[in-house]
Amino acid sequence: MTQTTDTGGGRWASLGAAARAVGLAPCVVVPGLLALTTYDPFPGWGTDPAILPSPIMGIGPAGLTQSGVIMVLGLAVYVLGCAVDGRRFSLWQFVLFVVGAAAAFGHVAVRQTITVENIALGSAWTGAMAAGLTVAHAGGDPTCRRLIAAALAGVVAAMVVKGGVQVLVEHPNTVAEYRATREAFLASQGWEPGSAMAAAFERRLFQPEATGWFGLANVYSTFAAWGVVFAAGLTAGAWSDRSARGLAWIGVVLLAAIAGLAMGGAKGGYAAAVGGVAIVALAWRRRSRAGAGPGSWPLVVGLGAVAAPLAAVWLRGLVGERVGELSLLFRWFYMEGAARIIVEHPLMGVGPAGFKDAYLLAKPALSPEEVTSPHSVLFDWVACLGVGGLAWVALLGAWALRAGRNALASGASPDGSPARDDRAESRLRVALLAGWAVVVLFAVGQESGGVGPEALLARVAGAAAGIGVGMWVLRGRAPLTWVVAPAALAVIAHAQVEMTAAHPTAAALLMVAIGLGAGSVAGPRRDRAPTWPAALGAALLVGAVNAMQVRAVEVRRWQAGVESASRLIAEPTDLLRRLSLAGGPGGEPVSAVVRDAQALGPSAPSEPRRLAEWVDAERTRRLGAARGMMVNRLSRQTIDHFETLRAASRLALIESRAAAATGESPHSMHLRTEASSTAVTGTELFPASSQAWAWLATVRAEAGGGASVIGALQRAAALDPHGLTIKVRLADACAKAGLSIEAEAWAWRALEADRNLRLDPLRRLSDLERARLERMASPAGPDNGPGA
Repeated sequence: MTQTTDTGGGRWASLGAAARAVGLAPCVVVPGLLALTTYDPFPGWGTDPAILPSPIMGIGPAGLTQSGVIMVLGLAVYVLGCAVDGRRFSLWQFVLFVVGAAAAFGHVAVRQTITVENIALGSAWTGAMAAGLTVAHAGGDPTCRRLIAAALAGVVAAMVVKGGVQVLVEHPNTVAEYRATREAFLASQGWEPGSAMAAAFERRLFQPEATGWFGLANVYSTFAAWGVVFAAGLTAGAWSDRSARGLAWIGVVLLAAIAGLAMGGAKGGYAAAVGGVAIVALAWRRRSRAGAGPGSWPLVVGLGAVAAPLAAVWLRGLVGERVGELSLLFRWFYMEGAARIIVEHPLMGVGPAGFKDAYLLAKPALSPEEVTSPHSVLFDWVACLGVGGLAWVALLGAWALRAGRNALASGASPDGSPARDDRAESRLRVALLAGWAVVVLFAVGQESGGVGPEALLARVAGAAAGIGVGMWVLRGRAPLTWVVAPAALAVIAHAQVEMTAAHPTAAALLMVAIGLGAGSVAGPRRDRAPTWPAALGAALLVGAVNAMQVRAVEVRRWQAGVESASRLIAEPTDLLRRLSLAGGPGGEPVSAVVRDAQALGPSAPSEPRRLAEWVDAERTRRLGAARGMMVNRLSRQTIDHFETLRAASRLALIESRAAAATGESPHSMHLRTEASSTAVTGTELFPASSQAWAWLATVRAEAGGGASVIGALQRAAALDPHGLTIKVRLADACAKAGLSIEAEAWAWRALEADRNLRLDPLRRLSDLERARLERMASPAGPDNGPGA
């Protein structure tokens, strides 16, 4: 090579390296940020602010959408860096990513499916795959691999700390708070005490399990399993190197990871961890046998990580009800329903957020649950994205095979410890600390509205543990390829039976873990390599980022509107609660509440009784303003959101009741009409949603509607053929309307649906309710009723 070529190559290489570093940063930092932050799909409305307001915390759909945009932009900058210095970038993997991303974006390019949920979840999935692809390419460099592993291990350490605080501190406090406000909370959700929804919620609430910031123990357990396998790999390496001091420290980390896994309590997490540790043992055994070739083992463990869990679910489905184990049986139901959805929607799927409504129609009669995911990454992608999902399945399969090769090939032939470079280590430490600073500051800022002492403890201790573990991993000298690869295979296996890959804030970190294990995709630099394919790919991604940003802006405007509406109502509602407690045990002084209430308006009286009436009237007045704010914000944009429409119609109903109580009958009737009109809009925009039709029936029932209520419930029942609650409502509505034959038939169908819920007794009818329906049902069965 001539001197001129060397100089130019060095200049372009430096520029390309800088671009790749800039592109890689968001693909590592943003996934960690998401995993350490709570996600609220409807900010400010998790509980009804007119009944039981709650602080707005975490990120909402706007933040989730923006995070996806940032990660795709990171991939674009990384690919551009490869184009600048002539590095190979796997073209076929890039194409597979683009095909899947196009399918996800296709669902927010058609008017009928431009919903907040599709935009947010589609962006999150696309960003997750972009992060995984970037890390899979960058992970071929030992320095990048160690930095990413350190960051990932630190995030998992913070999760374990959070899990401990949840189980030991937060859970008892949460249960005590729920018991004190049970009626108000259930009313804010629209659930009756003792109902199936309330019973299912309480069953999950009363379980002392670690969920991290995900809200789901099974998702948390995916990363706890990764931590166990990662620590087991480091332990095996320290044992081989006869490092007693290193072995002691790693033993502490391994025990902490095992404790985190135990706090999650997920059986699938245990199985994934055991499988990953078995691969570590196999790799360690082959590592000690110098010159041993990998043979067919990489293929076996790579494909086995995908196929073995699916085979276990299939075998459990064949056994059926003959054994008492239900977790895998329910997953068989999910996959069976997903298979039907795939057959009916093979090209584009049902959209990232469309699985729940589709599953109600496709699920087996014995499936007692209404799920948003089939709990398997393969079925999730194909059912929701069609052909694009198949492209991502192929990409995941390639990563699994590569992880199998990394686990065993490198185990047979270790690449040796890199030479110590103090300047490089210093830069890595600075990068790790900077990333943690961004994550912690952002996460604390998102939760500033409701951070209690236990949450602050989890943040501070989690950050300290994360930084400590990350720095410790950075100081290690042993190669990490054969350590991160078995951990990746463990989480790939767990993703076949859990919804981690579909979870809004977990998907990105999962793909980083998988991409890290599938590293070494990047080829060596070629000075005269053609760079136009990578440059074209980067330009394509930048165009996609601009298109995604348009939707991100719309979601941001919608979220700003619903958050403002929530605060508008929550302020007087919270004052009413404080007034009811003021002066009593544990309450604040009445004067403090009066002072805050007078900030709402100068006309607020100071006498507590009159003040409570004034604040209640102020809340009622604000309901109309909040309702108009929410509906108008949606009408000015091209995006739709059913929950916003339902909340707006519920506010109209509350206003209507208040107007009726004060004798304003004409105004009350007008508000009921407004509520019904808004609910009708929900069914027009979401005609395939059983939930939308059931809500329309609820609104019409408030106005005393007869046939219109029955018609809406029949549409809801057609979209949820195995549901129980709607059939019970139909039986009662028909009986109230004097349609005795129809009432008998729907009562019979409700009893049949009740029998099909035998796998989940908490969802079944109470003995009194069952006896009432049995008296109503016709002995001749449903042939006498509608649809005969």
